[in-house]
Amino acid sequence: MKTFNNNSKGNHNIANPESNLDSLINELKEKDEKARKFFRNFSILLTILVFFYFGLMVINPDKELTINQRISGVCYVTAFIAGAVMFRNEYIKLSAKNYSSPLLTMLKEQTEKFRFFSKRFFNMLLLPVIISIGLSIAPPRYIPTDWPQMKRILFLQIVFWTVMIIAGVIGYFVTRKKNQPFLDSINAIISDLEKQP
Repeated sequence: MKTFNNNSKGNHNIANPESNLDSLINELKEKDEKARKFFRNFSILLTILVFFYFGLMVINPDKELTINQRISGVCYVTAFIAGAVMFRNEYIKLSAKNYSSPLLTMLKEQTEKFRFFSKRFFNMLLLPVIISIGLSIAPPRYIPTDWPQMKRILFLQIVFWTVMIIAGVIGYFVTRKKNQPFLDSINAIISDLEKQP
């Protein structure tokens, strides 16, 4: 049986893709299991942050907390709840994944999962948007208080989104380097299967 190796340079023999099926399914399961654990752990982390920020910034009886800071806390809690739900849903989807579905259908679903700019990416983009709103409502105390409010908000948004963009670019290239050989091989098998009568 041909070995379907993710570390190869894409020189797979795809003349008979069925011969690679067992190895392919095993690799898919391995990657899905890693993703499943990631989604589960991140969902737990965000759930912890929900309770932490809810106690710290929303129901905290400290009279020094302003109404803006409490509203900002609500934004953070909302973002973390949304994130926890999204990651939990991804975990449930992977846990219920059926590997006995038609090969072509399963491979096409897998290529969609490996796309960086997928529907999931744009759903996740909602989280930093909500957090940035919370930061704008109550800018952190390390932002100079003698600045006009609009200048403080603008400065904070520039710094926040610069960090988000840099993190996104790094994540894109790391993910692409890690998954592209595997994705290329899947696409090659899909192409070969679609050509078969």
